[in-house]
Amino acid sequence: MRSKLKTLFSRNGKKVIMGLLFTALTTVFCLTAYAATTKTITIHANGKTLNGKTHGKTVEEALKEQGIYPKSHDIVSPKKNAEIKDGMEIYWKSAVKVQFDLQGKTSTRWTTAKTVGDFLIQEGISVASHDQLSPSSDTTLAGDTIIHYVKGIKVSLNVGGKTKEIWATPMTVKELLDQQSITVGDHDEVIPSLDSNVVEGSNISVTHVTTKKEEVKESVDYKVIKETDRHLSKGTTRVVTAGKKGERVKTYEVTYKNGKKVKKELVKTETVKTPKNKVIAVGTRVISQSSPSTSRSLSGSDKTLYMNSTAYTANCNGCSGYTRTGINLRENPGSKIIAVDPSVIPLGTKVYVEGYGYAVAADTGGAIHGKRIDIFFGSESEANQWGRQTVRVRVLN
Repeated sequence: MRSKLKTLFSRNGKKVIMGLLFTALTTVFCLTAYAATTKTITIHANGKTLNGKTHGKTVEEALKEQGIYPKSHDIVSPKKNAEIKDGMEIYWKSAVKVQFDLQGKTSTRWTTAKTVGDFLIQEGISVASHDQLSPSSDTTLAGDTIIHYVKGIKVSLNVGGKTKEIWATPMTVKELLDQQSITVGDHDEVIPSLDSNVVEGSNISVTHVTTKKEEVKESVDYKVIKETDRHLSKGTTRVVTAGKKGERVKTYEVTYKNGKKVKKELVKTETVKTPKNKVIAVGTRVISQSSPSTSRSLSGSDKTLYMNSTAYTANCNGCSGYTRTGINLRENPGSKIIAVDPSVIPLGTKVYVEGYGYAVAADTGGAIHGKRIDIFFGSESEANQWGRQTVRVRVLN
């Protein structure tokens, strides 16, 4: 019995030992094979360096082992399907989605740029100081960042006759003028119109237009009116009323462009002082200046008056040299003329003045009223000699 057990144990033991040995050899082989497939790599992920080992066959598998799952817009180098080699360096940079507003047109972009400035460089855009950018170029990009970029344009701006070159961005003329703090009046002229769009090379002109009222004073000539006078000798004239000029005010509306007068329009005329017409008496009576014959006798039917008398000459103070009836006394110094009150002795009446002789009532005077006469003498000495005296005057039929 013991002999049988010993034989059985001997057989089974060999099998167990052989199995254990096989398992050990297999494990060693597998471990050796596993170790043989491990490769050392370096991963640069978004600027961070990861050193490690991988059993992945491709770059994509190696990245997944590190929990990195590249998207279609990410940058992976070498390519995701590249075979892993020992000591390989792998670069991965994740992309973010941004909204890019370029000159007013928005599009979706994927980018691996870190900042707004890097993104614009990738887009081939160089930002100048007169360009418009939001947010600033040093802003770090995050998912769905909105980038606004407008390229500056150069325009010519003439305001009030003065021109300057300025940088602007696409907008309307009104928006540009508001941005430049330029006020446009109701009558100002703007070219092109306020609602026009500003483009590269635009020439914008603002002409300031103002209007104001201006008054001008002018004299108004008087009219000359001629009236016949039967008491004046024919062919002679006398100024009855001196003419006097009037005055009127003309109101103009004057238009100025950039301070220069360009238009003047009469809008109102007003007479502020009416002119006084000049009235001239024109004689129609024929009067004989010859003295009546000294041999003529006085009839009993003649009218006799006792009157206060004075004397005057053609050159007295305030005298015109013409009688009321138009006789030129300066040219006829020998005439026998008396000035009378026509209501007492009518003009043209022939008279005989005691101490003076025959004469004609052909003149009047401002101080000659009632029974008073003024006797004409050719010289001042004669007039002074006559003086003032009461005389008998006979009115002849």
